[in-house]
Amino acid sequence: MENNMKNKYFPEATIRLKMDYGVNVVDDVILGGRDRVILYAETKDPNNLLFHVIAGSLNLIGFEDKPSITLNQILSKFNYENIYAKHGGKEEHFNDVKRQILNLKANVDVTFPIIVHNTEHWLRYTSSIITRNPKLISVVIDNVTDYYQVELEKFEKTHTDSLTKLYNKYTLDYHYGLRYQKEGIHVIYLDIDNFKQINDTDGHDAGDLCLKVFSEILISHQKDYNLFYRIGGDEFVGLLFGSTSFVKQVAEDILKRVRMIQMPKSKKLITVSMGIIKGTMSDNLIVKADQILYEAKQAGKDQYIYKVEAE
Repeated sequence: MENNMKNKYFPEATIRLKMDYGVNVVDDVILGGRDRVILYAETKDPNNLLFHVIAGSLNLIGFEDKPSITLNQILSKFNYENIYAKHGGKEEHFNDVKRQILNLKANVDVTFPIIVHNTEHWLRYTSSIITRNPKLISVVIDNVTDYYQVELEKFEKTHTDSLTKLYNKYTLDYHYGLRYQKEGIHVIYLDIDNFKQINDTDGHDAGDLCLKVFSEILISHQKDYNLFYRIGGDEFVGLLFGSTSFVKQVAEDILKRVRMIQMPKSKKLITVSMGIIKGTMSDNLIVKADQILYEAKQAGKDQYIYKVEAE
């Protein structure tokens, strides 16, 4: 049976909504009173899209109010420092967003952050192909910043250690799975020396303070993929990417600065031991770094041992 069903437009309903209820179809129904802009896009350029505003205003999503804008203009404001990008990789996150938007063979639903006038906006981009003319797509962009603030808080609680604000073991496992084959990978396994005695003599509150101060030292060395993780108690792991001299310099700085931490009650100075391994193609570098840490402990603590994985 042939399907003759077609979408219909009822102007009488539009007029009745306006006359009887004071409701404007575009503002109150289609835009819904939200920070939303409806556009259509030309797909002539496979690496860019040209958007034309149908309803709403670009300033509702953080841009100058004008009739058209390109995808590259929107993505030029992409916030690479957002928490998802830090978690999965800055360039990877950007490239994934752009890849999804430029997938013109499927409907798209993707959310990403931009920075405009030093303010972060989270945009939800949804699109579908216009079947009457497949060279065009219909697009809705919503400013979902308020909603995403709640989601970001949930994400941070899931992936970070509440005491030290470092990433947790769950995130370490994820990052390591993504990056263990990257060139120049080093795994550092760190353990604060005699931490149980610190808790016993100075108390658990002082022990927590020690962990926080120690973590601040680690955080000062974080940049791009170079990250540290608290995996439990006084044990930490770092993933560093770079030369041998760079990694040893980081380790030396950590040793030096940790030795300056003094416990308030016992006046005991803190030290740390580290096992460091430079990887090749192994998937068990964390275990090997832990074994090297044990060697550093046996050798007298307050030091690091550096090894290169045998190929």
